[in-house]
Amino acid sequence: MAGLHRLLALLALALGTVAVSVAEEKAKDADLRRLPCPDPHDISPCVCTADEQHNMDIDCSQVESEDQLARVFSSTIPFPHFHALYIDGNQRLKVLRRGDLGPASFELIHITGGVLEEVQEEALSQSYPTLSHIYIQENNVSRFPFAELPLFTSLVFLQMHTNSLESFPGLDSDTLQQVVLSDNPFGEIPLDGFQRVKNLYSISVSANDVEILLPGKVDVSHNDLA
Repeated sequence: MAGLHRLLALLALALGTVAVSVAEEKAKDADLRRLPCPDPHDISPCVCTADEQHNMDIDCSQVESEDQLARVFSSTIPFPHFHALYIDGNQRLKVLRRGDLGPASFELIHITGGVLEEVQEEALSQSYPTLSHIYIQENNVSRFPFAELPLFTSLVFLQMHTNSLESFPGLDSDTLQQVVLSDNPFGEIPLDGFQRVKNLYSISVSANDVEILLPGKVDVSHNDLA
């Protein structure tokens, strides 16, 4: 009888070890599924998702303030390069401040349908070499660091329609191909406004208050403007 009890005890121990191992493997698998995203609790209310190629998107549409956005990106982020940042329909974020995005870099910025008024200088500085598409549309943006455009060495698309830009921005880029500035209140476009965007082939400035072209020398011989 004692031998039987010993055998049952050994069997129970073995089964317990197997159960623990299975639980540990499941926990490890769950951790791997979360990677390369940061811990969800650290970045809440932002939400990170990753595809099969481990390209990460982060959606911060639910942030309640500039300070909360800064807190998210000052948390532990093991892999700070993201494919995209989404902030859609947010009615609280008015300024994208310098430093608020911490060490994070992006290939695409998508901030739409909100109340954003300003993107500060160097707010996107970590993305100078990576950012290819900027969608900041249907907001109230009147201030944007257009002087930094030459620093975005991968930027091909800039969409800022339906904002509050009161003057035509200085466009200077070796990489920009498409620009959308429709539905902004600027009333003048300098004739030399496109001289420093030699690879530009499409620009939209419809639904603006443009009445005159300011004096200057226009040269679009290198462009095929649509």
